[in-house]
Amino acid sequence: MKHLILLIDALGYSGITKQKMPNLFNMFQDGYFRSTKTLLGYSNTIIPSIFSGAYPSEHNIWGVYKMSPETSPFKVSPLIPKSVVDRSFIARYIVNRGVFRNAKKRGLLPGHFDLLNIPLELITYFDLSMKKHIIEPNSMNGTVTLFDLMREKKIPFEYLGYPWNHGTQQILELAEKQIHDTSVVFAYIDEIDHLGHQYGINSKDFLERLKLFDELLSRFLQRIMKIGEEISITIFSDHGMHDVIGTVDVKSRVDSTGLKIKNDYIPFLDSTIARFWVFNNDAKERLINVLEHIQGGRLLSSDEIIKFKINFKSNHYGDLLYLADIGKIISPSFFTVLGRPIMGMHGWDPEHESQNGFIFTNQKPKVTEMEDVSRIFYLLRDIIKI
Repeated sequence: MKHLILLIDALGYSGITKQKMPNLFNMFQDGYFRSTKTLLGYSNTIIPSIFSGAYPSEHNIWGVYKMSPETSPFKVSPLIPKSVVDRSFIARYIVNRGVFRNAKKRGLLPGHFDLLNIPLELITYFDLSMKKHIIEPNSMNGTVTLFDLMREKKIPFEYLGYPWNHGTQQILELAEKQIHDTSVVFAYIDEIDHLGHQYGINSKDFLERLKLFDELLSRFLQRIMKIGEEISITIFSDHGMHDVIGTVDVKSRVDSTGLKIKNDYIPFLDSTIARFWVFNNDAKERLINVLEHIQGGRLLSSDEIIKFKINFKSNHYGDLLYLADIGKIISPSFFTVLGRPIMGMHGWDPEHESQNGFIFTNQKPKVTEMEDVSRIFYLLRDIIKI
């Protein structure tokens, strides 16, 4: 048997309905189709859990960037006027691109990351949490992945998608060709994620494009099912999305404490999570006090940190964590892009049903309980027989 595995980034369980995606909805009724609870974080955290069966606290990957000045690949020339650059988004973006390219040239970075809008004065404090693509050998620093197991068992597989292939049409065309020549074809499709960020998931523009995606994917799957030999089909997502309904200005409130960046604390402002590394007790008390009173989110308690499986042994990912409420994004953030308003987002409390992903397979897996997306790993092992 051959295996086709599709990961559709950000396609939530709530999006697969008779009204929104009629073709996939009808097709999925004839197989194993479940909602999957996601994990707190973004795709760079969730996908490693999907392909290893391990939680973030076990595989130690959470957030694109972690605090690690001793291993940071980023070098900034002392001749660059940091205070001037950090007052201009455009200047910071240009300089950050240069710093990124320099690290890449020195062989310290893969090609599919960016420094985004990180302030220049903070760049050298951070390193990437994961420097290899998930399909590469030992990509998770000792945590075994599905791809490691396939290599060990000498099961040939082909990966299609970002950063090597772009566009749903191209990826599906390549998958249709590759399924004849290899045992396992895995394709990663990020179109829905981009559309959700751009339009919001309840907009007319998004829903029209979702139906076009539904038609394209269903026609592809129908052709696959007509191939003579038996092919297992498994399709899943890492998380869902929610429309952005407001913003939370964490930066201004923290700035009002009078604490000094680098002397008292270092911040990292993700789209929905603000992380802080604190260097003295006074700074910790003042930050806790202000974060507990910022409306539009909450300071995560130690119990929540354990519940969300982000109770790491070190503080690489922060000492204090502030999570925005569903629908609210942190602005300004280090992911702010000039001229691109964010209409849809993910990375909120995984208990909210809008964040749920899904899984479908035309097989009858032994693994039927889906506590969360990490269980997909065991379902795939069962289907591929590894």
